[in-house]
Amino acid sequence: MITESFAKKLFPDGRDALGQTIRIDSNANFRIDGILKDLPNNTGFRFEYVLPYSYMKETGWYRPSWTEDNTRTYLSLKPGIAPAPMDSLLKDVIKANAQSANEVFLYPYTRYHLYGNFENGKETSGSIENVRLFGIIAGSFC
Repeated sequence: MITESFAKKLFPDGRDALGQTIRIDSNANFRIDGILKDLPNNTGFRFEYVLPYSYMKETGWYRPSWTEDNTRTYLSLKPGIAPAPMDSLLKDVIKANAQSANEVFLYPYTRYHLYGNFENGKETSGSIENVRLFGIIAGSFC
């Protein structure tokens, strides 16, 4: 899948990108099976295309270890589902599959930008420190 803006870059002549084949990393061909709307500028996600996870195996990037943390995983919980029971389930699954692993827990993505620094699985700070600093500076000029 590719974004709308990437489709326009690849096919400026207005040709429909769906079903076309493109080369990624100078060695792999992929058929365009979908076009994503461009993400808003205020998102933390930045990409122009999405590839199948199986491509990581082909390139040698895949590490079949439960202790590797090279892939971020995002979950969407149904409304009303609390993260704490899911944390417990995740810990049980990881404990059953890994000798030792990094601390794993669910954290609301809506808080991640401002409060996304952690120590030992506990929220410590994040960009909120900059917001507070600029607030103090702005307040000192009033």
